[in-house]
Amino acid sequence: MPNSVGLRLGQLLRERGISKSDFAKRIGKQPQQVSRWLRGGRNPKRATVEKFAEVLGVNADDLYCRTAIIDPAVAFEHLVEVFT
Repeated sequence: MPNSVGLRLGQLLRERGISKSDFAKRIGKQPQQVSRWLRGGRNPKRATVEKFAEVLGVNADDLYCRTAIIDPAVAFEHLVEVFT
């Protein structure tokens, strides 16, 4: 089950039209690792989340959902996308 970082990351990638593989290149990771984060199979380290924030132009707290609210419909859409 995706954690809040995975849900928010998926939402931001969709909003910005960034593919998993393009995002992986931008942060210097493998696409498989990005998929694991999106699915919630792994939790990224704080330094990695800060890199996400830098690449996506948001505050790291936005990725931890401390300053952003995730719409339940968006969360459901993310789950469907990740698990299908």
